[in-house]
Amino acid sequence: GGIKIGSVTRDMQINIIGCEGQQPPVIISREDTCVEAGDTLVMDIRAFDPDGDNVELSGTGGPFELSKSPAILEPETAVGPDTVTVTLTWPTICNHVQDQPYFTYFKAQDDGTPVNLVALKTITIKVIGPAPRDPTAEAIGSSIHVNWRKSPCAKVVKYEIYRRIGFYGFVPGYCETGVPAYTGYSLIHTTSSIDDTTFIDDGGGNGML
Repeated sequence: GGIKIGSVTRDMQINIIGCEGQQPPVIISREDTCVEAGDTLVMDIRAFDPDGDNVELSGTGGPFELSKSPAILEPETAVGPDTVTVTLTWPTICNHVQDQPYFTYFKAQDDGTPVNLVALKTITIKVIGPAPRDPTAEAIGSSIHVNWRKSPCAKVVKYEIYRRIGFYGFVPGYCETGVPAYTGYSLIHTTSSIDDTTFIDDGGGNGML
């Protein structure tokens, strides 16, 4: 049921050349990853050429184009025989948090003959909001008083408090956010603002027995 609003025609030329025995470069790096806002992501990307040719490695993508605290690549382009490495360093801030991941693109090109062969790799980076800091829980009478430190990210709109009967020892996995259902925790309260950093759990008025 859509309405056509435009189109693009692309014209390209493809040259097919025999490259017997010639192999393209190989890019080695960590796979898709995430970082908590406020932390600095440091990641090495390495490229090598199986034929021992000179290889040139460069990168681009969303994190490098940000106006505030962008990622940097050192060196911007690495060139050398056989193997080269670049280091991505990204000091993230709260404004980088978003639902969708950032895409980075890396290109390695050799100087082989009769044609320069190329390898491409895309790595996604998810910037997640920082977890609540310094939570405490104190039993006072028949209730539990829970406190935590205000989030450093001004765009936070609420906090969620979960409860579980019995110790579970939940340790989030790498890049795992929220409270998964398999932990057995139930959502019991949602605050109304970033400034609400205290909650008294009285069991819905029945007390915590």
